[in-house]
Amino acid sequence: MFLDLIKLYNKQKDSGRVPLEDFNTECFANILNLYPDIKNDFISHFLQLPEDEYKIRTQFNRNLENTQNCIIDLVFIGEQNVCFIECKVESSEGWKQLARYSQVLDTYYSENNKFL
Repeated sequence: MFLDLIKLYNKQKDSGRVPLEDFNTECFANILNLYPDIKNDFISHFLQLPEDEYKIRTQFNRNLENTQNCIIDLVFIGEQNVCFIECKVESSEGWKQLARYSQVLDTYYSENNKFL
């Protein structure tokens, strides 16, 4: 987890931006990966996603034609299901952010059950 945070910090430090939102996302994702029982409870009880073998991805970048590219904060990807989560810390939604995420889901995961 700490190596992920150091990489993220080094990537962001020259921009003058403090990536608090990204740090929180990375910490949360790593906690879920370290503790499978917490991950499973979060997925099944809190998110109420269908049963699947979910892998967690963060800072998930997908290109879209004719619009800004999308970097989705937290993604749960299973064999049949995919869930995008946008994490916010002292910020508001970006330009058509959720609409772009929906477009990514439709473009890249047309065969999956989709959750946003």
